[in-house]
Amino acid sequence: MLKVFQDHDRLDTIIQENLSPIGVPQFNLQTSLDVRADAFAEQAAQRLMEVVQSHDLSPAQIREWAADMGREAQRQLNLEVITGARLSRDTLDARQGDSQGFTRMFREASDPPSVKLLKQAAENLQQRGIDPDRLYLTVARPGETHEGRLEFKTTRVGVVNNDQGQHLVTPAASLKGVPVSDEGRVQFTAREPAKVQRQMDY
Repeated sequence: MLKVFQDHDRLDTIIQENLSPIGVPQFNLQTSLDVRADAFAEQAAQRLMEVVQSHDLSPAQIREWAADMGREAQRQLNLEVITGARLSRDTLDARQGDSQGFTRMFREASDPPSVKLLKQAAENLQQRGIDPDRLYLTVARPGETHEGRLEFKTTRVGVVNNDQGQHLVTPAASLKGVPVSDEGRVQFTAREPAKVQRQMDY
């Protein structure tokens, strides 16, 4: 009976050849990721969406896939600023065919000013006794008008809870002079995050 299997590869060889270091089958992708920021974000998001649609991955595994894509495109990603709540929601959307959340994630995680702003927001939330990992923290898109309930504002950063379950992080300058309603709601136009002077700052 065992003679039938003698001409085949050993089971451990088959497993090693078909599994990645994190235990997920490798994709035979023909196209390389673009190094340009916008193109990279969209291409990486599309690829990551295909991965999560095909495999049931843990958050740690998804982060590792994303990090590998950044290394492939020679782009430095800081995925520590992507909260667990955000990753869970974006992954669910991606499984349903919507990669916009992943695109935004790659853009912000590879942009030093956005990374610094998200870090400042997370630190301030922690100081207020709020676990930032339980919130969908994302940078308010510059030039767009946003509305929601003001969580807090410091001299550097503000956080606004919009009506889509997102906590929008924005430079304090975006909220300067903006009136706050009796219900604590604001409407503001987001400004660009301040430029990071040194790479090591974030």
